[in-house]
Amino acid sequence: MKITDVLAIPLRIPTNLAGFDYEGNFLREPAFVIVEVHTDEGLVGLGDAWAYGVAETTAAMIVHTLRPLLLGQD
Repeated sequence: MKITDVLAIPLRIPTNLAGFDYEGNFLREPAFVIVEVHTDEGLVGLGDAWAYGVAETTAAMIVHTLRPLLLGQD
């Protein structure tokens, strides 16, 4: 089974319940990235990444840096 694609979907979650990240930074919109890993056998794996308020940047890093390393791997 080989990885054929990796997608990263940035998400921001507007909420009235603001909080703090691990470094004590105040966050109003928690940001996450949903990651899809597709295989040549039709299986799709889902994962997520905490984005520390910059979901678009984290998603871009996954697609432009990690995706090329993962394509074709078992």
